[in-house]
Amino acid sequence: MNDGFSYEQLCEKIENITKQYPFVAKCRIGESVCGRDIYALSVGNYRNVTLFVGGFGARDALTSQILLEYANRLCHAFKTKTGLAGVNVSSALMSRGLSIVACLNPDGLEIASRGAEGAGEYADFVREISGGDTSLWNANAKGIDISKNFNSGRDKISLYEANRGVFGPAASGYGGFAAESEPETAALVNFCEKNNIHHAIALLGRGKAINWMSETCSPENSKTMAKILSVCCGYGIANSRSADEFGSFKDWFSENHKKCALSLGVKDVGGFEKTYRKLEEMLVIGTII
Repeated sequence: MNDGFSYEQLCEKIENITKQYPFVAKCRIGESVCGRDIYALSVGNYRNVTLFVGGFGARDALTSQILLEYANRLCHAFKTKTGLAGVNVSSALMSRGLSIVACLNPDGLEIASRGAEGAGEYADFVREISGGDTSLWNANAKGIDISKNFNSGRDKISLYEANRGVFGPAASGYGGFAAESEPETAALVNFCEKNNIHHAIALLGRGKAINWMSETCSPENSKTMAKILSVCCGYGIANSRSADEFGSFKDWFSENHKKCALSLGVKDVGGFEKTYRKLEEMLVIGTII
């Protein structure tokens, strides 16, 4: 569920942050299938960057809202030289930068908010695939699950799809005909290739756990970081890999950049403010660690 949170509201929040805090860099990193812009907000030392990414799925609006709220509060603390979760972020951001891609799947966000009409020229396609019910839609406008479209574990994805009866574009679970076939995926890959990302954290709208393991490469500090962030937010650490991780951004980043990447399943724990507060310390520590 996205509680009606739309792409327009997302853009308004991004615009408000950049207007209120001119030191924030807004970068258009690419566009969606339907031509909607995908943005990154960056602050601090760009030579050593922590990356947070949300909004992989159409129903992951909560992750986008949390990241934008965090960006706003972090920038306020930076500007006023006050603490955030007990941390002097102004000092911390002298040596560490932060980039936030709040919503990687803006078409999915619009489909979740408006139904098939949110898919623009793909509206009829979405209606056909969904049978007219988009309440479970989690893919992009072409029926590709962005969270499974990265170049990692591709040999396992077909089996994963077949076990779930997925053999082509679907509301969720289809990793695409090829890795990085979608403009949304390509935009994030290109952003990572062009920037010095120290570590990356993906916020997902499922589960309530931190996952640090990848298929072929889990940097030594990944488990340690997962343990630290688990203490901060109270989320458990996944003890085994899930098939949901095949084709994930986390796995791709770990395997291709040989650096720490985590995924964090975000769950509503009783309203936005309460959910955000539970995660704020984790986001701060995750930024500067």
